[in-house]
Amino acid sequence: DAVRERFASHGGYMLQGQELKAVQNVILKNGALNAAIVGQPAYKIAELAGFSVPETTKILIGEVTVVDESEPFAHEKLSPTLAMYRAKDFEEAVEKAEKLVAMGGIG
Repeated sequence: DAVRERFASHGGYMLQGQELKAVQNVILKNGALNAAIVGQPAYKIAELAGFSVPETTKILIGEVTVVDESEPFAHEKLSPTLAMYRAKDFEEAVEKAEKLVAMGGIG
């Protein structure tokens, strides 16, 4: 919760419920990165997803659990969208990070 508060104090917007689903639906288009979100500010991506956030929002953050191709937030997004994962301990956090790097390509 401290991390959430810290992100919020620096312009992060924690997606909730339908907002999370809506952003997941615009990140990918036909299984590939949706070019419409690339390089766009967070508020424009929210508009594409059908809701609004303050124009001062710097990043949209979605808390997700899945670390594989089925999770849009697990992909490289080239936009101010960030996945937030929870881990029970350091080892689990490293495992998730390694899966994400392997999925997105190393280097």
